[in-house]
Amino acid sequence: MKTMRLLAALFLMFPFLHGTTAESHYGNARVTNGTLVASGEAPYFVRLKIITSPFAKRLCGGTLVNNSTVITAAHCIRNSDDTAVATTLTTFIYYGNNDSAKQYVTRATSIHVPPSYDSVEVRHDIAVIKIPPLEFVKGKVEFLSIYNGDIPPHSEMRVFGWGLTTTHGSSRDIASSLLTNYVYISEPKECQWVESRYTDANGPLICANNHYHIGADVCSGDSGVGTIIYVEGAPYMAGIVSYGSSISGELTCGEDGGFGLYTHIYQYINWIASINDTALIIGPEQPAPYKPLALEILQKPAPRHFCIFMLCI
Repeated sequence: MKTMRLLAALFLMFPFLHGTTAESHYGNARVTNGTLVASGEAPYFVRLKIITSPFAKRLCGGTLVNNSTVITAAHCIRNSDDTAVATTLTTFIYYGNNDSAKQYVTRATSIHVPPSYDSVEVRHDIAVIKIPPLEFVKGKVEFLSIYNGDIPPHSEMRVFGWGLTTTHGSSRDIASSLLTNYVYISEPKECQWVESRYTDANGPLICANNHYHIGADVCSGDSGVGTIIYVEGAPYMAGIVSYGSSISGELTCGEDGGFGLYTHIYQYINWIASINDTALIIGPEQPAPYKPLALEILQKPAPRHFCIFMLCI
C-alpha cells in the first residue's frame, strides 16, 4: 500500500460570484519553477474550486476538451477513502483568462469517475466534469485535442498550473496567473524505482524525471491540469497531473531525484466518449517528431514516497 501525504488544510473565508468575473484573494505569487503563460495562450485550461466546508476548499485544475466537458483527476473529486468530495453544487469551474482575478465561473452539471478508479493505489486517476455549454472565443475559450501518438523516453512535455510555486508553500504562494514549464519523459527503468507497475509512457501512466530538468515540475494545486505535446506547433493533450514521488522521501516540487506521474488520457478515450456521447478531437494524423536529448541517466534507486498534487485551503 502506498503512503500518501496530502498538504494540511488551511481555513479561509472566500466569496463566490456565479456567472461573473471572480475576484482573487491571493497575493501576487512570484514565478519560481515556471514562466507566465502569455495572455490568450492555452485558453483550454480551467481552475477548479471544490467547497469542502463553509471555511475550506480544494483547488485543482482541468482541461476543456469540448464546449461542455472538463477533464481532471479523480483524486480531486474523491477522498483517499473513496468517498465523494465534489458535488454539482460545490464544484466551480473558472475559465476565460490565465489571470485568476479576471476569470469567469460556472458550476458543474454532472461529475463522473470511472468505476476502476482506485483511491489507495491512485490507479485510473481521471474524472469528467460536465458543464453548461461554453461559447468558443479565440484566445479565451478553446478546446484541446487528445494526443494519440507514441511518447518515447526523453520526449518533451509541457506542464501548466495555478498551484503552489514553491515546496511546502502556503496560500500566499499560489500562482495568481497560469504558469508553465517543460518536463522530460523518464526511462522506464528509472520510473519503476518509484512506480513498479510502470511499463512506458504509452501505457496508463506517463512518467517524467525531474533529474532531466531540475526545478521544472508541477506542484500542489496543479492536480488535474492537462499536459501538452506539440506536433508541428499544434498542441495536443497527453496527460493529466496525478501524483509525484520524491527520491528523498520529502514532499518536494521540481527537485533532483523526483518524478511526476500523469494519467495518460488517450488510454481512457472510450470511457470519456461513453459519457453522454462526448465528442472528442483526436490526433495528430502523423507521428510526432522525436529527437533524443543528450540527458544524463540517473543510476541510483529511490525510496518509495508519494504525494498528491491537489491543494486544500
